Amino acid sequence: MCYTFQGEFITKESETYESSRLLWNRAYNFKPKGIIFCKTVFDVCTAVNFVRSCNERFTVCCGGHHMIGACSMNDGYVINVSRLNDCIVDLRNCTITVGCGGRNRTLCGECDRNGYLFPSRDSLGGVCSWCLGGGIGNCCRHNGLGCDQLLEIEMVDYRGDIIIANDYCNRDLFWAVRGAGLCNFGIVTSLVFRLREQIQTITYFEVAISHSSRTNIIDFFDVWQNSISSFDWSMNCHAEISNTFHMGLCVRSYGISFLSVEQTRDQLRVFTSIRGLTITVEEKRYTSYLNQLERCYSPYEYYNATGRFVNQKYTISELEGITDIVYRRRPEGSIFTSIQLDGLGGAISSFDKSATSYYYRDASYLMTLKTQWFDSSFQRENNYWFDKKFDYIHDLTYGSYILEPYGKLKNYEVEYYGENVHMLREIKYRYDPYNLFRLDQGITI
Repeated sequence: MCYTFQGEFITKESETYESSRLLWNRAYNFKPKGIIFCKTVFDVCTAVNFVRSCNERFTVCCGGHHMIGACSMNDGYVINVSRLNDCIVDLRNCTITVGCGGRNRTLCGECDRNGYLFPSRDSLGGVCSWCLGGGIGNCCRHNGLGCDQLLEIEMVDYRGDIIIANDYCNRDLFWAVRGAGLCNFGIVTSLVFRLREQIQTITYFEVAISHSSRTNIIDFFDVWQNSISSFDWSMNCHAEISNTFHMGLCVRSYGISFLSVEQTRDQLRVFTSIRGLTITVEEKRYTSYLNQLERCYSPYEYYNATGRFVNQKYTISELEGITDIVYRRRPEGSIFTSIQLDGLGGAISSFDKSATSYYYRDASYLMTLKTQWFDSSFQRENNYWFDKKFDYIHDLTYGSYILEPYGKLKNYEVEYYGENVHMLREIKYRYDPYNLFRLDQGITI
């Protein structure tokens, strides 16, 4: 079937080529043959038919925030779906439908205007990539993962046809897309989510250490790892241990709670034994919290980062080793190095590991290693540092988060999908038998 293309086809000769090819992580500087900006789902069909008929290499870009730059490439085409960003609330059925290019900012704002809260991780990223990678978010201990709120997806397959997947139609595909990451089986063009209970405000909290010594950091980490699994499910806690260019060593934990201010403060009493600690607890709107997070982001960054799952309690000796990654000298040109912790468990673990393709439902938290540097001249030193530190972290953890990938993983499919990889390969063969969607670190057949 032929469609009238309503999008924009940008080549290397186009005036907007240079700005259009840039990714948020400037550590990757790809120069694709062309960028196909799609405006409608039918444009996506046309784009798929084009790259297939020309036998061209291609990748898919929703927003340009992929950590290892898999949303672009050299000498191939980028199918950019960021302009498919409609967001429609259906109050009668308590659902919200969002295009694959929609941002968490838009979705959360639309939900907020209608009295609902959407459990995203931040306001910067794209809804589609966040959800299909599992959807670790601020409310995941309370509500479950982002993919657990998903009711239906629309997808363009290898033939350029539009198909629907939900609990009643193409159930195997619907199982697979909830945790397998972007574009292993086709290009998801829209998603339908259920709206949870109406909530006007949340309780925001922050725990910070003003003077961070090595001993203080280790004590904080020990308390955090022991408390994250015992917190009420209505509360999630993030933490960051960082060594910054401007401020030196910094430690803080923050998050949101659906408990009252008093109940939240009571949960946080476990931290009061740590010297030099301050606790802030206040009520605010969820969108205000997201806007606060967004102010921490730069227009672009040069960085390397990856996330690993943790399901154990570390000994003091192991905590010392992890802490020293940040405590010791940063690589040359680094703005900051950090270990970031995102609380899991709660409602996430109430599902079986095979309920969706997201496998690590028994993890206590996600540990993210990151270094960010000033400009491209320091990339080599920082990547060398990162690879060495990753080797240490890898041996203390048990799986990788597909949305925070590491390009040098051995046996990466098992690292991302665990025992679910075998079923994912079968489904990949059913829906993409000619392996048209050959992505970096994608599912193989």
